[in-house]
Amino acid sequence: LRDEKASFKCKLLAMERKGRDNETFNTLKTIRSKMDREKRESKAQINVLQKEKIALQAKLKDLEKENCIKENTSKLEATETSQCKSQSALQSTVESLSARLDEVHKMHIQKMNELKLQDKTKSDELNEKLRILNDEKNSFRQL
Repeated sequence: LRDEKASFKCKLLAMERKGRDNETFNTLKTIRSKMDREKRESKAQINVLQKEKIALQAKLKDLEKENCIKENTSKLEATETSQCKSQSALQSTVESLSARLDEVHKMHIQKMNELKLQDKTKSDELNEKLRILNDEKNSFRQL
């Protein structure tokens, strides 16, 4: 297109200098005017398209932000679900350990009671032996 314009300009200038054929000169002048008008229209269209491009880029950025927000929301929901499951598992573990602790505590109390009973029995046996020995001692003394 530039080459054509340059060629037309050269021809137009040449004809202007030489003053030749008015009809050809007018034709070239008309063509030049038409090309200038098309050039202006093209520039206007380019400006409109650039503005549309800028608007579309802004819209794209907005959509990307919105998509990012949706992705982050999904990730957050997944994290919350995971945390709920973990919390539920921890609660179950705590309940299990609490039940086991109660069981161990009962076994400890039972064992302590058994040991107390054994101590009492041994103490009673020793007291009985001591009483017998004291009785024998007193018997020997009386003799």
